[in-house]
Amino acid sequence: MVRYGAEHKQATSRRILEVAGRRFKQDGIDGSGIAAVMKDAGLTNGAFYAHFASKDDLVAGVVAEQLREQAAQFRDR
Repeated sequence: MVRYGAEHKQATSRRILEVAGRRFKQDGIDGSGIAAVMKDAGLTNGAFYAHFASKDDLVAGVVAEQLREQAAQFRDR
């Protein structure tokens, strides 16, 4: 079995968050299933649970990431 380092896991989690954020904006949270998000990210459904406990956990992560990005934009002005 291949084991990836912490950096790889963080990069994959960020990729999932980015893809989920785009899909949530496009189709809404209820219209965006885990399978579609993971397919868009180029990952398997099973890999999801290595990064997030649930869809609610993913939604919370996406919202937190979007708020961090918005705060950074305001700081940079």
